[in-house]
Amino acid sequence: MNMLDTLQLREELSQRTLDIEADSYEKLMDLSTNHFDASASKIINYCIYDLAEKEQVTMCEMKDLEKHSVIIRKSAMECLNKMKKKYNIPIYVLINIAIREGIEKLERKIME
Repeated sequence: MNMLDTLQLREELSQRTLDIEADSYEKLMDLSTNHFDASASKIINYCIYDLAEKEQVTMCEMKDLEKHSVIIRKSAMECLNKMKKKYNIPIYVLINIAIREGIEKLERKIME
């Protein structure tokens, strides 16, 4: 693994209150606390980048949304805004899709 692939340059951060599915947030906290050296906010940012890179968004039903304070990187917010325009999907839905897909990937990595 290349060190430069794991480190990110500093950039502007903003604190946002987001509606995130309760189950997904619990899984994020478990991944952050027990498996990865990253905060829930950092994992969410990586999930956003991964969804933007994939360039394919599949709608899903949202349930049990709770408000959580999250630190979002400027570049991740730009990705969300581009996807919002491209797919005409609200940002909170995109974030939940990104989190859900990201959790699935991370859980598969843990099982390897």
